[in-house]
Amino acid sequence: MRQENIEITIKIPIDFGKPDKNGVIYTRKAVEKALCTYASRPILIIDDSGNQSIIGITSNEKAKLLLEDNKYKIVVDGIIKYGGSSENCEIENKIVKDFTITSVGICKDD
Repeated sequence: MRQENIEITIKIPIDFGKPDKNGVIYTRKAVEKALCTYASRPILIIDDSGNQSIIGITSNEKAKLLLEDNKYKIVVDGIIKYGGSSENCEIENKIVKDFTITSVGICKDD
């Protein structure tokens, strides 16, 4: 199943006062101030060489800070340009009668 404009919600874990995977420490005040800057930003795939491919865009809404399961998360909504699922299908006359999902994916191009 291939579709476009797939709505997503990204939850980025944030641990205030502790280093992230880059060794950087973020304060809650700094994160709260930056929440409005998540609006209308590209969603990227970055390979090991640093090459970037835009696969979507965040919504034009401000991100939110959420406390979930005793952990803070930055929550931002967006759209992935292309993607969908892979499945095993039972097809009759080009109509899917039954199917099982085998994976969900994101595509870089249409």
